[in-house]
Amino acid sequence: VSSLTALIGERLTLPSTVNALLLRSTAQQRAGLLEAALADARAARNLARRLQGDKPTSVRTGLAWLAIAQLLSDAGKADDARRESAQALRQLQDAVDADHPALEQARALLK
Repeated sequence: VSSLTALIGERLTLPSTVNALLLRSTAQQRAGLLEAALADARAARNLARRLQGDKPTSVRTGLAWLAIAQLLSDAGKADDARRESAQALRQLQDAVDADHPALEQARALLK
């Protein structure tokens, strides 16, 4: 986690920062730090949305929404997870191939 924190630093305008935030979110989830994991996933989503600009869809934005959805699902917040997963699906369905694993995950969280 500390190496990801150093990588993220003040680089809050780089696409790679979205990836680093999502990786750190995953590491924090595995360590049982749900709130910290959610905070990083939300920060990744917010940055991805800024970087997305006027484009209608973005893989990074979709993956960040999906990370939030999965964290909420794991926390037993099914309704919130479905809402976030729907956002992920909107971003991903036109940005990745139809058989992309993230699409399958987003669809599964909608159920």
